[in-house]
Amino acid sequence: MSTILSVGEDVSLLYIREMVLAASGASVTTVKPSKALLLLSEAAFDLVVFCHSVRECDLQRIYAASRACAYPPKTLLLEIPGLALGPRVAMDRRHSLEQGPGRLVQEIRDLLGCAEPAAANAKAFSQRL
Repeated sequence: MSTILSVGEDVSLLYIREMVLAASGASVTTVKPSKALLLLSEAAFDLVVFCHSVRECDLQRIYAASRACAYPPKTLLLEIPGLALGPRVAMDRRHSLEQGPGRLVQEIRDLLGCAEPAAANAKAFSQRL
């Protein structure tokens, strides 16, 4: 099963988004930015989803930590059209929230279908040692 780390500030948005992300068939872990760095150092994820509510400084730190993972997860930034948030780091994909939850689930399935689950990669790697 694929794994998703969902990061955001607004608890009510995160709860609803977790249900939408789970519709992709993946296991979803939802956290505030303050917990994301710790989780990325302790567990392997296939995808990190950043809510539009994540502050730029937190987004950059978490993104950098995700790139430093042994098996870097894919990254997806959720955006609100017309909301200028300043510069953002490069992401594997960006999703406009105006496209609706069905399109978000499809994009996640597409992203996760492009790579083996991180847990499978980690197991294969450990077997080679």
